[in-house]
Amino acid sequence: MLAGPEAVAADSGSTTPTKHRAVVPTSAADTDPLFAKCDPLPVELRPAGERFPPPAGAATLADCEGRPQQAFRLGSTTWGVRFLEDAPLSRSGEHLLRRFAARVAARAEHTATRAAFTR
Repeated sequence: MLAGPEAVAADSGSTTPTKHRAVVPTSAADTDPLFAKCDPLPVELRPAGERFPPPAGAATLADCEGRPQQAFRLGSTTWGVRFLEDAPLSRSGEHLLRRFAARVAARAEHTATRAAFTR
């Protein structure tokens, strides 16, 4: 988690992801190294149910009506992706993950790689 637990806003709504709302890229995604060539986003995406304010200075890359900030980038090497995809992955979902893995591999010689995956 990029921001501490104190940064998570309380939400009086359900924390269960909903399939009835679309996760859509923002204008910032158009020039993002990870998301720029991933339009459209996979139709299987489900927004994360809880609300979470991204860290200060982060660019929002994907939103959902009623559940904003589903993906963000902080600086040039840190991404937060909160939406979920039903299994199995679609081609576009696999493409997004492969692009991410390629970016991590390309930077491995320059920086320490840290990743956290939660479900």
